Amino acid sequence: MLDPRATAIVIRGTTNGLVEDKTPQITAFEPRHDRAVVWFGTSGPYRYGWDRVTVLHSPRPVRFGPHDRVFVDGSPTDAVEAYIFAGPPETGSWWHVLTRAGTWHAYRDDQVQVRTALSPASRDVLGYWRTVAGKHTDDAGVLLQRNYQSLEFIHPDSALARLLENTPIEPKPDERAPIPLYPFRTNISQSEAVNNALRYPISVIEGPPGTGKTQTILNIIASVICTPDATVGVVSFSNSAVENVVEKLTRERFGMVAANLGNYVKRQEFFAAQPQRNAEVDALIRAGRGQETDAAAQLVTVNRRLTDLQKQDRLRAEVRAQLHAYRLEQRHFQSYFDDREVPDADNLPLLTRYSARKLLDFIADTDPRWIRDSGVGRAIDVMNRYFRYRALRHVDADDIDVVLRIQRLYYEKKIAELERRVEQLDTALAARGFDELMAEQASLSRRLLRDSLFERYRAMNRTVYDSRYRKRFDRFTRDYPLIMSTCHSLQNSIGPSALLDYLIIDEASQVDLVTVAPALACARTVIVVGDLAQLPPVTKDFHGLPPAPDPVFDYRNSVLASIIERYGDRVPRRLLREHYRCDPDIIEFCNRKFYRGDLIPYTSSTPGINAMSLVRTVPGNHMRRTHSDDDPRSKARSNEREIDVIRHEVIPWLEGEFAPHEIGVTTPYRRQADKAADALIAAIEADTVHKFQGREKDAIIMTTVLDDTDSGRAGLKFADDPKLINVAVSRAMRQFVLVTHPSELPGSRHLRDLFGYVRYRDRRHGVIDSDLVSIFDLLYTELNERRRAHPMIGWGRTQWPSEDIALATLEEVLAQTGRDHLAVHCQVYLQNVFPRDLAPLDAELRKFVRDRSSFDFVFYNRITNEFVGAVEVDGFRTHEADPDQQRRDRKKDEICRRYDLRLLRLATTGSGEAARIRRFLDGLPGA
Repeated sequence: MLDPRATAIVIRGTTNGLVEDKTPQITAFEPRHDRAVVWFGTSGPYRYGWDRVTVLHSPRPVRFGPHDRVFVDGSPTDAVEAYIFAGPPETGSWWHVLTRAGTWHAYRDDQVQVRTALSPASRDVLGYWRTVAGKHTDDAGVLLQRNYQSLEFIHPDSALARLLENTPIEPKPDERAPIPLYPFRTNISQSEAVNNALRYPISVIEGPPGTGKTQTILNIIASVICTPDATVGVVSFSNSAVENVVEKLTRERFGMVAANLGNYVKRQEFFAAQPQRNAEVDALIRAGRGQETDAAAQLVTVNRRLTDLQKQDRLRAEVRAQLHAYRLEQRHFQSYFDDREVPDADNLPLLTRYSARKLLDFIADTDPRWIRDSGVGRAIDVMNRYFRYRALRHVDADDIDVVLRIQRLYYEKKIAELERRVEQLDTALAARGFDELMAEQASLSRRLLRDSLFERYRAMNRTVYDSRYRKRFDRFTRDYPLIMSTCHSLQNSIGPSALLDYLIIDEASQVDLVTVAPALACARTVIVVGDLAQLPPVTKDFHGLPPAPDPVFDYRNSVLASIIERYGDRVPRRLLREHYRCDPDIIEFCNRKFYRGDLIPYTSSTPGINAMSLVRTVPGNHMRRTHSDDDPRSKARSNEREIDVIRHEVIPWLEGEFAPHEIGVTTPYRRQADKAADALIAAIEADTVHKFQGREKDAIIMTTVLDDTDSGRAGLKFADDPKLINVAVSRAMRQFVLVTHPSELPGSRHLRDLFGYVRYRDRRHGVIDSDLVSIFDLLYTELNERRRAHPMIGWGRTQWPSEDIALATLEEVLAQTGRDHLAVHCQVYLQNVFPRDLAPLDAELRKFVRDRSSFDFVFYNRITNEFVGAVEVDGFRTHEADPDQQRRDRKKDEICRRYDLRLLRLATTGSGEAARIRRFLDGLPGA
């Protein structure tokens, strides 16, 4: 057998002149004086004249290290050895490559490259990330570690290599970039973002809430899959974002291009749905191509005509936003004006011919702060005003009432001018057929996309894939050019050593670098979509971890933040400015606070709905913290009073406008979210702000939880996070309600801005003081002397002040008409309430009864001496915050259940106790 390390046999074809190295297949070679005799495996001999055979010796071994890889025709191989045989010009040089499987392959010199993926500095970063991945011990961490184990080699053309090596971001040649399509409609910002995504190897799309991130992603996908053999992947922080893309593609009947391969369940669903999907492809083929017109040329023409109209449409939205803001300012000014009772003046009608701008100039020019107070300068100022404002020469600019009348006229004029401007733009856009052109752009794009898919699938047979699809991944991606996955699973969703052409990372502000790096290694081009003004990744703090080799690559950074920090102004970056989700008053807070006024709302207010409200609980410190070694959420904060206000006051008024599933309750704290979910009907979703990111509801209620205690002020560092507040507010499409402490948390910075903004919007109706009180509020007031002097409570009748208060309330309710046959006892042993036969109880519960356990209060019938119900007063520290007491409470509840004795629990953090006691008594059998 020939040794491919020492010899190469090159044979030239007779008919086509091709030269091929046959060495790997030759098992025996016998040179003779007139010809060469060759055996291939067990077949042969085959005889070739020496004019067709060249024998090459003395190869040069190729040295490559562990970070190098042999590429053949641009694809990496698993080569472990390689040799170059230098040949004459007629045969050229040849490579012999030995793979890890022990097989030899021969390639022409122009087919082969040896490439080094990473510099030492980049390998240090990768090693740091691998260390971080090893710190994760949960299921996701195991998958993450497996991903890093397979990152032995990073393809030099991958987005990960580009990011680590800080490779310049150069545009692709026009002929290599896909043609942008907009089947899902578009605007100026989105079109620019799509163009960047298609032309540059790395691009950033900053998508504030409601600006059409998903729509932009869909248009990028459509543009890519119209290019033959091009592939695109979509990954995200959450499965819901990926599902949203698939759902909208399916709705437009393009879902056939997508393979949703995120996890095992998703893959099984995908495999099972292939027959139905293939039927959809067949239906597409039967429908045939669209009309025989040049849709591409028509689309270019429509795009050109739309560019100017979209600018006018954006201007119209900006003018409408200004109009909305001026009307709000006018309402505030008019309220102030009315309070002063400013008299009318005869000379002001002369001013009606002035524009709003000139009125504003007069107010500014006559401001005493800007007038020179003496000498020639003052005379010049007076003369200039005389010639510039002749109609105002008799107006006393020092008279504040006169200035106020001019200001009122300014608002009237300015609003009228803006209204006329909106009408002019409406007329101009309608006359030029703006809406029709937008619809035509989307229609032509859909036609081009559908025709492209027709050509793609007409040439293919329908195939049903199974779990071995990765072995023929090229064929698979021709069938399914769109791969949907999670960051964790993408690497295992594509073929070995395969590179997708494009990768879109949605919700990139929430995706940390360690999680996303293996996905970045799977694609040549990356489009990062996210918002730095929203919540960053939630990462763990690992003790003893060395610092990152470069702060840009710290594991706590999001991929969005790192790319922006790495490249700065060199990365193509587009902010989506047009906003389509929230009421203008809701998004305007976020716009002013977090987006520097860059957003342009395209929405309008809903008549009759107050977009933003602030509800303040009654005075008192109602926040509680859970301290429990058994609870992983130890020291978690909650506020029952704010939940009660939401349940009994806020929800009833919202239900007049919104269905329960359209209402969401959010909070910074996990424990508060869980309690709210337990207290509200299932259709009203309650969750943390972090979990609500990327979602929306018609109405959002936010509970801040905190109070004015030291503990409450300590919690501000977390709850006053500007990114958290931005996410919470922007989840609301039509109404946002903030439930908080009556002090409005003066130690806050960003929440305080939110309180002030709500108050500014509607001074009279925007701030509401709750009427919901509790008998136990007396326990938490700072006015201790006043509390002690309360005339209805006999202090000291029980062991605890909370039980003194409860006893007074129980007696007050029993004194009402119709309940004179009932009475109440304090601290009654369970042994005295239940029969001596404890057979219904197990040994543990029987012991609990005999250990002198007692009820705080028991109702009994004074006529029959029968016990009819029991009451427990649950102080927070002695019940909810005490795991041992919670276990005792559960035992007591179970005993009452087995003996069918009704039990009422009154938490000292609750409210509305008198009404609850009355309902409890009304429901007692025999009471």
